[in-house]
Amino acid sequence: MLTRLKLEGNKKCFYVRSNFSLYEPLSHHFSSFSRLGFNGGSAVSANASAALAVTNSNISAAAGFFSWVFLEYFTKGQPSAVGAVTGAICGHVANTPASGYIYPGFAIIIGLAGSIVAFASTKLKPRLAKPPFNLDDSLDVFVVHGVSGIIGALLTGVFASTSANPNGQNGLIYGNPRLLLMQFVAVAVVIGISIAGTAIILLLLRFTIGLRFSETYELNGIDVNLHGEKVVFHEEETGYMSRIMPTQDSLHHIYADDESKQLLEGMP
Repeated sequence: MLTRLKLEGNKKCFYVRSNFSLYEPLSHHFSSFSRLGFNGGSAVSANASAALAVTNSNISAAAGFFSWVFLEYFTKGQPSAVGAVTGAICGHVANTPASGYIYPGFAIIIGLAGSIVAFASTKLKPRLAKPPFNLDDSLDVFVVHGVSGIIGALLTGVFASTSANPNGQNGLIYGNPRLLLMQFVAVAVVIGISIAGTAIILLLLRFTIGLRFSETYELNGIDVNLHGEKVVFHEEETGYMSRIMPTQDSLHHIYADDESKQLLEGMP
């Protein structure tokens, strides 16, 4: 679900480096471990299909990892740990539909494609965060999982092979364009089900506990109001206060005035 950002007074939205970089790689290790179990376990047996799925998962994640690192280097001059983890996740997600049905060489292509397209999609976020949209997908859920998943699902219809898995079907490059068409239909159906299911859940929440906290809670910081924990910077001398919202892009939304922005830019 995308939500509108609330800015108070003359406060603007800009970006600073994440201070959660040490935790992202650690969390990815747990995520990667579960993803291998998810993909390999889909074979419901310790057999060649399971081994193929695990192998493709690692290869695709590595391709996504390196592609995101290089893209950050060429576009920003500096690769980041959080960006590298994000690329690996994109590779994992893109490979999941195809993991047990393709040869490892194609896992590289799928990992690269999922990561590159997701990286390009992140560049649209700053534009969507501005009026008239004011949209916020702070954890890059759709960009990383949605975009990469769609790319992987479609490329499954291109690279799948019955020689890799006799229980599957041949894809486009093996003379079966019908599988690619079926993947397009499947993606469209899943998008429709996701939209309908999310709408129902949101309606239930709206009429029970509510969809979001009060504006006062959001501006002061939900972490402080609900958990008694602070994930903020505060300088009494300047009256500056900002709230960090994590993203997978190693960037965080900061709400502050122009004077506070200058203060942040002077920080190491």
